Amino acid sequence: MWAARDNFPSRVMEAMFVMFKRFRAVTAAAVLAAFSLGNVANGATGASGPTAAKIGVIIAAVGPVADWGTALRRASELAIADYNAGGGYEGRPVEAVYCENEGKPERAIECATKLIQENKVVALVGGAPSGSALAMLNVPQDQKVPYMNTSSATSITTRYKDIPGNYIFRGVAPDSAQFDALLNWAKSRHFTRLGLLSDTTGYGSDAKKDFDREAKARGFIVTDEESFAITDTDMTPQVEKMRASKPDAVLVYTIGGPAARVLESARKIGYAPNWAGPWIFAAADFRRLAGADSNGLHVSVPFTEGATKSLAAFHERMIRTYREDPMGVYTPLAYDAITLVLQALRRSGPNPQKLRDAIESTSGFHGITNIPSHPFTSSDHDSLHPDNIIVGVMHDGRVVKQ
Repeated sequence: MWAARDNFPSRVMEAMFVMFKRFRAVTAAAVLAAFSLGNVANGATGASGPTAAKIGVIIAAVGPVADWGTALRRASELAIADYNAGGGYEGRPVEAVYCENEGKPERAIECATKLIQENKVVALVGGAPSGSALAMLNVPQDQKVPYMNTSSATSITTRYKDIPGNYIFRGVAPDSAQFDALLNWAKSRHFTRLGLLSDTTGYGSDAKKDFDREAKARGFIVTDEESFAITDTDMTPQVEKMRASKPDAVLVYTIGGPAARVLESARKIGYAPNWAGPWIFAAADFRRLAGADSNGLHVSVPFTEGATKSLAAFHERMIRTYREDPMGVYTPLAYDAITLVLQALRRSGPNPQKLRDAIESTSGFHGITNIPSHPFTSSDHDSLHPDNIIVGVMHDGRVVKQ
C-alpha cells in the first residue's frame, strides 16, 4: 500500500507529461491551421486593412416607405460585400455609413449634410421617398459630392441638368419614362379618356406635372384629377368624382399604403376601372395591403420579377441571405445603382469630383438588371429611359407580363 502511495507522484508526473505532449501537438496543429487560414485569406482577392472610402446610404427604414428603406439597405450590404470580396479599392475595403431619414424631407437634408461634412463620404446613395430626395438635392450639388438617387420623381435629375458639373444621378426609372410607357399602353388599348389620382407629396405633385404635360401632348382627354394626403384613410369622395367623369383608365400616383386605400375605397362603391400606376405598386407594402384588390392593375416596370437568369439568381440569393425577397423589382435596381458608384470608384479613387466624372463616363457596365452598359452622358444622368420600361400586370401579388 505504502509502495503504491510512494509511486503516486511519479505516475501523476508521467500522466501530466503525456497530457502536455498531446496539448502541445494539438496547439501546434491549431496554430498551423490558423496560419494556413491566414494565408488563404491574405492570398484571396478580398479587401482588408483600413477603409479606403465611405459611401453614405440614406434610407427610410421606418415611416411610410419602410419596405423601400429595408430593401435599399440589403441591396447596399450585398453590393459592398461583393465589391470588397473582389478586392475593394486597391486592396482596401469600402464602408457604408447609413443614415435614417424616416421618409421626412427635413431629415433627408440633415442626413446628407452629416454624411458629407462629418462622415466624409465620397458619394451618397438612396434618399427615398422622392419628396425627401428633392428636398436634399442642393446639399450634394453644392458640396460637390456625387449622389446616386434611387427615387423616381422626374425633376430629381432635371433640376441641375444644364449646369456644368451636375452631381445628381439616378439608378432607377424616372416617372417621365414610366408615364411614357403607361400612355403607350393606353394608346394600344384605344383609350382616349384618362383620369389621375395622386397624393400631395413631392412625389405625387411631380407626377401630376408629368401627367398634365404628357397626357395632353399625346392627345388624351383628361377627365378629372383628384389629390389626397398620404395620411387619408378614405378616398371615397375622390373616387366618386373620378367615376362621375367616366375615364377609360385611371392612373394612380402615390406610395403603397394610400394606393391600397384608393382601391379599397373604389371596391366599396363598386367602381372597377382600368387601373394603372408606376413601379411603386410592385413594392411589398402595396401588395401586402391591397391583396386581391391589386389583381389586374397595370404597372410600369423596368422588368418583371425573375425575368432573366441574373435576376432569378439574385432572387435566390435574397432568399438565402434574408429569408425573403419582397422587393423583386426595386432591390436589384438598387444593387446595380450602388455597383455603378463602386465600379466608378475603382477607376477614380476616393475623390468625389473625380468620382463624379467616372460615374458619368461609365462604359461597359454589366449589372443584373437592364441598366445599359453606357448609362449616362454629360446631359443625361438617368440610367433608364422609356425603351427600358414595360407595362406588366399584377396577379396574385406579383408583376407578370401582359
